[in-house]
Amino acid sequence: MNYYSKLLVFVLVIQSCAITKGSENTNVVEAVKMQQAVLDDDLFYKIIKEMDYENSIDWSNGRLDYVNPEELSNYSNNGSWLIDQYKTVGVYNIDEVFLWSKWNPFSSTTAVTNKCIKSTKLNKHNLDRTKYSILNTLIHERVHSFCVIHPSQQSKGQECDPSYIVGDLAQMLALYRDGKDLSAFENELCDGLRSKLLKYNILTK
Repeated sequence: MNYYSKLLVFVLVIQSCAITKGSENTNVVEAVKMQQAVLDDDLFYKIIKEMDYENSIDWSNGRLDYVNPEELSNYSNNGSWLIDQYKTVGVYNIDEVFLWSKWNPFSSTTAVTNKCIKSTKLNKHNLDRTKYSILNTLIHERVHSFCVIHPSQQSKGQECDPSYIVGDLAQMLALYRDGKDLSAFENELCDGLRSKLLKYNILTK
């Protein structure tokens, strides 16, 4: 490959990785709007509280290492702390959501959020999905803005991680409230979450 060919490839890569506004994508805009309905749903908080009380949420392996311990000490449990973050800090507004292309177009990465940072970046390569799926991502990523981290970047085996639980719960509630078919939900659910969705008749089997 000669110099000019390499330069062209470099320019194309740089352009594809450019960060743009979330408002440029209709489904992203709709998903951002849907977040508040999740926070207004009492069942969202009820299920989180019950799961945390039953130790069904996995807070282990350093997930809370970057959360201020003095702040956590003000709460009786981690679930109450997380709920309070959603109620006081809230969800993403459209100006905090950006779009970017990961260098690997075949990556399954849906978004990147630096810990304790209020904004998030959605991967343009993985936006060909429903607004409900994007809602899941936004609610999930918000947990990272509260300084909670993953011990691993592999989603398999982390179904009961707090960020995966709240994202999946948000998507299931939104689908249910809108009368949509929940059988199309593709994620592997945490067993504790599945039992709660069955208990409250969100899932029937």
